[in-house]
Amino acid sequence: MRRAEWERANATQSQVQVVDGFQLLEAAKEDEARRHLIDLTKIYQELYEGTTLYAIPQRHVQRASFLSLQHHLATTEPTRQYLTTFGGFSNVSSPNYTVGIDYAQSLLCVKGLSASKVVDIVQQWPTPYLLYTDLDRVRAETELEREEFDRKLAAGKLPKLRANAKHKPPTADGYVKSKVRARRGGSVER
Repeated sequence: MRRAEWERANATQSQVQVVDGFQLLEAAKEDEARRHLIDLTKIYQELYEGTTLYAIPQRHVQRASFLSLQHHLATTEPTRQYLTTFGGFSNVSSPNYTVGIDYAQSLLCVKGLSASKVVDIVQQWPTPYLLYTDLDRVRAETELEREEFDRKLAAGKLPKLRANAKHKPPTADGYVKSKVRARRGGSVER
């Protein structure tokens, strides 16, 4: 596969994972993919065996009225969960072009950002404005720390550092990485 084809395929996979919200399985062999599908089928069979499933007919699933239909069904029959067919789901879930989608696609163009990193960033900072203000705040804090460090250095008030120790003020990149790591491990304060 040529590099351009590989990049197109990689971008498409990233879009499917980030924008459409589907997890992709990369199987080395067809048999591996087949086994994965068999395992998933068994899991769903165990989950729903003996349960009556109620499906909304595809002709009633339309983007403009779907939320009101769901609300109506939830209020009139709260004990039942109504599902959609895959075709109905596609009718409702095919996304309109939104700022969030554009934001995620823009982040996918940044070299070094994988689909999973983009998902983490978009979850932590749902809009470009929130990401910008957070990074701008970190930049300002870093500048203040550097100015304070320079003042102490000029005044000779810094403690002696070991020969192999280096002072490294926090960077915006390090801040993003720490927020994403903390997000994966638990809650994060904003």
